[in-house]
Amino acid sequence: MLLMAAGWLLWRRRRGAAACHLIYAVSMMMLATACCCAFTLSAWSRWGWMSGLSGRYFSGRMVGSSLLELAFPVFLLAWFTRPKIRGQVRSWSRPGRRMELPWPNR
Repeated sequence: MLLMAAGWLLWRRRRGAAACHLIYAVSMMMLATACCCAFTLSAWSRWGWMSGLSGRYFSGRMVGSSLLELAFPVFLLAWFTRPKIRGQVRSWSRPGRRMELPWPNR
């Protein structure tokens, strides 16, 4: 839901879009890291230290999927913390204010 709201705000060019995306990115990074650690610990306690080829394959697959889950949040953090993008987001309107057009209304 947070990513949908962030996308809507980004589409409407609202300042809160960057904050929502950053909150989503940080929370997903923490969740992916916690899931990877929890799975590794539970597999370690269940099967020893991933003995056998199937255990290593399974743990490698879990770590690989966690790294893929981190790709989009890392991109969001890198994108929205760039100085050029931060300046552009600051120029966007706030929800309660109306934008003034550079030409007169006809």
